[in-house]
Amino acid sequence: SASWRSAEGNAVLVNDALETSFQAGRLYRLTDRLTGDRLIDLDPASLPSSLVWFDAKPSNMDGWDVAQQSTDRLIRVTCRADNGSRLNIHWRMEPGQGDLVLRMSAKTPEPVEEIRMIFPGCDIEQHRLVWCSGYGVGHVKEGPWDGILLSDPESASSPSGFPHPPIVLFEGDKRGWLIEGRDPRIGPAVAMVKGRGMDATVGLVRRFPLGSDQPEHFEIRIRAYCDSWTHALDPFIAWMKSVGYQRIG
Repeated sequence: SASWRSAEGNAVLVNDALETSFQAGRLYRLTDRLTGDRLIDLDPASLPSSLVWFDAKPSNMDGWDVAQQSTDRLIRVTCRADNGSRLNIHWRMEPGQGDLVLRMSAKTPEPVEEIRMIFPGCDIEQHRLVWCSGYGVGHVKEGPWDGILLSDPESASSPSGFPHPPIVLFEGDKRGWLIEGRDPRIGPAVAMVKGRGMDATVGLVRRFPLGSDQPEHFEIRIRAYCDSWTHALDPFIAWMKSVGYQRIG
């Protein structure tokens, strides 16, 4: 094991469509290989040590032991906190034009009500930000924008109601990105967004109303698209149909 900031914690996943860079499982660069468009482009040294993973309680990763295994298509990170918590972050890059896929799970000494993944530095200068919050309410924002809708993904608890479709679209000029959460229970699952001028922080959160000491996040998928944003949404709609959801009206 090592510090999360060590060189051993750096990894890159690549397929025909995407190139992605990580530090201890935290995404800091996201590039469309076909167009060169970047949704996230951060210096890994700028990533904060203090971060919310469970509930609304920040954890200082500088005190964690981090072990990582990686190939050009897979990253497996196991983090052990000083309070006994174990966090597993597994990224997988599908072949060809496929998605970047995240699965997260944990073991905590006490039951928690939330597990979350935060994506900082998402560009909203060149991409229009579109997402749904409470009970399917749609929002559209473009940079510069400073503000919080619903709750602060970096410090606040998520709302306990549902449904909250965990889908966030970044719409550029004939290209863009989609971040989606595939939770067959739909709720309480939520996308929380915070504007920071020309970029935004997105938090995808799964809530456990009864608490769990073995929380598991829903599957998170990231893909780039060209031409129409509907092309990026089609796989999510197909997945919803496959798990039994039906269109009303």
